[in-house]
Amino acid sequence: RQVRPDEDNMLLIATDGRKAALDIRMVIPRDPSGPSKVDVAADAIHRIWENTRGNEYLDTVTGQPSAVRGALQLVFSDIGTPNQDRWNAYDELRQQLVQRGIPAEQVRYMHEAKTDVEKARLFAAARAGHVAVLIGSTEKMGVGTNVVQVVQGDGAGLDDVGANAIALHHLDCPWRPSDIAQRDGRIMRQGNQNEEVAIVRYVTERSFDSYMWQTVERKAGSFAQLLRGKINAREIEEIDTSALSAAEAKAIASGNPLLLEHSVILN
Repeated sequence: RQVRPDEDNMLLIATDGRKAALDIRMVIPRDPSGPSKVDVAADAIHRIWENTRGNEYLDTVTGQPSAVRGALQLVFSDIGTPNQDRWNAYDELRQQLVQRGIPAEQVRYMHEAKTDVEKARLFAAARAGHVAVLIGSTEKMGVGTNVVQVVQGDGAGLDDVGANAIALHHLDCPWRPSDIAQRDGRIMRQGNQNEEVAIVRYVTERSFDSYMWQTVERKAGSFAQLLRGKINAREIEEIDTSALSAAEAKAIASGNPLLLEHSVILN
């Protein structure tokens, strides 16, 4: 507590760095000089929506083909959440998706659901195919224990929420490897009727993203070794798959993909 909260400190710098990497308008209210993550994500989400809008899925309750076609896409971002008083990434992404042709009523925020009942209704709409894009944070959409308790009454569990999930998009990088695992767990789970799914990580070259993914890479490599319980080991090897995924994102964000080759050689 030697630095005043309103003065520059590592936490404030990291927060501003993460915001700028997502979209410079999160820090400076002006149009970016080039495409931001929001622009690139909107293109990718719309492209997947176009290719999968005719997909047919089975109703998770009746087991019969659902009357509503189309796949579900999940978008995670812990920053830029909805705010009526200032520009935010959620509203910008939704606006761009609507401009590209996705119906506005099919782009929903997890933040809309304030209670367990509202969450259950939102997930039910997603299962039924009425939601094409669901945007939320790790806290709101990553862990669904209370959602399971609510929706079990109608014969459906949390596994059914992602039965038609075709793609998951990481707009930002959280601080902990477990947060990434929670996010990926929304689509990489039993009950998903898609044989293949896409997990997309967006990074901005030469931005704070490289620091964030490097931090996650370091944590993932260390934690994975410790959790194996090999007390006779004197060295920690960073070869865990989640660590390598973070290393790939870090290398791209740094603007020097050769960093990934360097890290693999060292391992």
